[in-house]
Amino acid sequence: MAHYDVGDDYFSLNQLGRASQYYTMAFELRQHANDRSKLLITGNYYSTVTGEHVTREARQRTSALAKSMPPWDNMKPLLK
Repeated sequence: MAHYDVGDDYFSLNQLGRASQYYTMAFELRQHANDRSKLLITGNYYSTVTGEHVTREARQRTSALAKSMPPWDNMKPLLK
């Protein structure tokens, strides 16, 4: 999650190249994160790095991950 956070910092500074590098690192290490963090990392990677946020495949990947989240997680309503 630290790589994701650094990517967010670079993104907020409008340094998209550096942000993409850190989002990619976070994406590659996402198997070590909890489900909520995986969702954030995956969504940000596909929308910022690959630009796939509007494709059906990207939505399916995100939806599958969201379904694995516990029902009390506060991010789940945002994904419907």
